[in-house]
Amino acid sequence: MSYVIPRNSSIAGRLPFKPCLPPNKVVKKLRELVGLEKVREGGRHEVWKTSKGDIVEIPRHARDLGRGLLRNILRQAGLDMGLEEFLRV
Repeated sequence: MSYVIPRNSSIAGRLPFKPCLPPNKVVKKLRELVGLEKVREGGRHEVWKTSKGDIVEIPRHARDLGRGLLRNILRQAGLDMGLEEFLRV
């Protein structure tokens, strides 16, 4: 059985995991950190390019990105920071 717990719920802070970010906030943070520039939009993904020339694909949907997918996006962007550090920035 699965439960959906809203982020602003009082028990969300006591959970052993932190909810990840929606795609638009990930793009906003990556623009500040690595200078993203939109290359093109695909069917379900947006393709971005960093200032160093790395290609980053970010899915376009309303749900939050999972932790594994967010780690993969950080790797594609060439960032050596961990997930927790990225969420704090």
